Amino acid sequence: MSTTSEKRLVLVGTPSDAAAEAHWAEVQRWAARHGWEITCTVPEEGAWCAVATEEVLDGTCTPEEAMAMHAIRGAGIRCVSVYEAPALLAEAVSGPPIPV
Repeated sequence: MSTTSEKRLVLVGTPSDAAAEAHWAEVQRWAARHGWEITCTVPEEGAWCAVATEEVLDGTCTPEEAMAMHAIRGAGIRCVSVYEAPALLAEAVSGPPIPV
């Protein structure tokens, strides 16, 4: 990975149940261990991926979260659910799956 945007994740939403919280926390720990930047806003430089809660993906979200999703889609940033994120991130570095 050669550019900063390739090591940046955008997180959107707040997990609402224990399972989502566990995945959310593990994604954040994984990112920190691998030197990835985490942001809650869409940076001008782009991002490798966005991770959103199920509520946000379903459209049950705050106006700010909806605006973030609009910006993510407009920037062409891939967005996955918090449940899809662990396998996708592990695949990004060709490592073992992220334990959740």
